[in-house]
Amino acid sequence: MSEQLRNLLAKLEQVNPGDRDAVATVHSWLSYAADDPDSLTAEFAIGFPYAEKIAKAAGDLELMRRITDACLIAVRGSTPRLRWELGLEARVLICGAGWHLQRTHQLESALNHTQRGVEIAQGITARHTEAFGKKCLGRLERLIAEGSRIPNNESERRLETSVELLQNARRMFFGIEGSDSAEAGDCFSLEGRTWLVRHRISPSTSLVHAIDCAREARRLIPADNSKDYWDLVILEAEIKLAENEPAVALKIIDDTISHLSARSDGSNRSEIVARALCCRASILGRWHPRSGIAPAIEDLRRAEAIYADLNQVYLAAECRWRQLILDPNIAATAYLDRQELDELERAEPNVQVRLIALQELDEILQNRDHRLVGRRSRVDWTPILKRARLRNLRD
Repeated sequence: MSEQLRNLLAKLEQVNPGDRDAVATVHSWLSYAADDPDSLTAEFAIGFPYAEKIAKAAGDLELMRRITDACLIAVRGSTPRLRWELGLEARVLICGAGWHLQRTHQLESALNHTQRGVEIAQGITARHTEAFGKKCLGRLERLIAEGSRIPNNESERRLETSVELLQNARRMFFGIEGSDSAEAGDCFSLEGRTWLVRHRISPSTSLVHAIDCAREARRLIPADNSKDYWDLVILEAEIKLAENEPAVALKIIDDTISHLSARSDGSNRSEIVARALCCRASILGRWHPRSGIAPAIEDLRRAEAIYADLNQVYLAAECRWRQLILDPNIAATAYLDRQELDELERAEPNVQVRLIALQELDEILQNRDHRLVGRRSRVDWTPILKRARLRNLRD
């Protein structure tokens, strides 16, 4: 290992992820790889665990992609590869590629990269990495079931797989870390969310399971400012909403947003705040259909801005779409009623394509005689979506 690389790794290890110069330190480390690609050996990837934390603290998706790409090249460069090099590759696939691809809404690709990381970890008996990867797989299976236009029986299969993976990971964490494992607590929290999604698809005993999982998670996850803790708090609010206790749910979310918004460590512009704002918008829109529309739209606008700043384009688009559902007048030119928006949603699962379709419709109407706009026939989305899908591929 060169003296230059040793110094760069030392700086990465010493810098606090939230410090102002943390991202600059990662850029310096990445520049080493860019300046001399031939010297990019597995030792370079020793910096991944530190760079990963910095990129996640900054919410910088592009930085995480660059870190992941450089580290995968580095760890795959030697033959034969040592156990520690394979262990690093597994971690980069799970914590780097999987994390980045999930947040750019490439869920199947995220699943495949994470699964490969788990397989590598199993092959070298890296049990903690394997357990963490299975936890991530459980989350991804739920996200795919929740957001896809797949048949209900396929959704059920995905949700069952999610539960199995999370329970498997939980047992592993208990075996590795003991009976007070916070990671096991996060598995309970994620499993609770899977049961809640299952309750929304086909109500049965799923809500009882969600409640039980949240209770166990509360016992194990420390009440600190961690992402896992606030994920659990939002889950508890959503469970209260499912139990028809909107006032309790709203109080939990109000307190969460107030607490995080008052912090000066970046929490006020974090992914967690955006999720809490979306949760509050759901409560207001559902339980206060008149007085709650305006504040719900404002919450969704704030969440959209946060996701856009974090470059999480798909989630920002989902916030925009939810605003349109609450108030179709937000559409720039064309007044659309709820039925037309529902037709568009049924015809196109990708929310980004839906928003492009609305832009296409606006352009069509703007090019017509303005006197005809108020008397237009119902929208035929088929040709509009064809153009929107092509534009989305080009973009």
